[in-house]
Amino acid sequence: LSLHDALPICSVAHGLFETHSLNSFVTDSAAASSAWGSGSRVANGAVNTLPDGTKLKPIFGLAKEKGWGTGAVTTVSVTHATPAGFATSHPKRSGEETIAVNYLDSVDVIMGGGISKFRASRRSDQRDLEKDFASAGYSVVNHRDEMLRLTGTEEKILGLFSNGALP
Repeated sequence: LSLHDALPICSVAHGLFETHSLNSFVTDSAAASSAWGSGSRVANGAVNTLPDGTKLKPIFGLAKEKGWGTGAVTTVSVTHATPAGFATSHPKRSGEETIAVNYLDSVDVIMGGGISKFRASRRSDQRDLEKDFASAGYSVVNHRDEMLRLTGTEEKILGLFSNGALP
C-alpha cells in the first residue's frame, strides 16, 4: 500500500464572492453585508433593498423558514448596517429604530450594543422595545451579571450592553 493509496481522496473547491455595491466603486458596510446576507448587490446606504424598493430576503429569513435558529453577536450596535445585512431589509442603513423592530421574532439571539435603539426613553417614538421583546419570550439582559444568570436553556436572548458600540 503506497502513501498515495492510504490518503483519502481530496477535492479542492474555489469560490469567488463579490460585495461591490450597485452605485459606487467603494462599498459601504450596508451594501457589503447585504451582498453576503442576500446574495444580491444593493446601493451603498441600503440594507437588502434594491433601488426600486424591492426588499430582499436575507439569510436569516431563509434560515427561519427552515426552522433554524438565528443569532447575531457584535461589538457594534446590533442595529448597525453590518449585522442588519444578515437579518432584515430597510431602504436606509440609518433607519436603526425600524431595524430594531424588524428583529422582533426574526433573530433569536441578539447581542451587542444599541440600547438607545430599544429603550422608550431614547427612541423617537417612545416605544419600549425591550418590553416588547420580553413579551415575545426573549430574555432581556443589559449587564454581565444578568448574562451569567442565564441558564443556557433560553431560546431567545436580547443582550444590549451599551448605548452604541461596545467600549
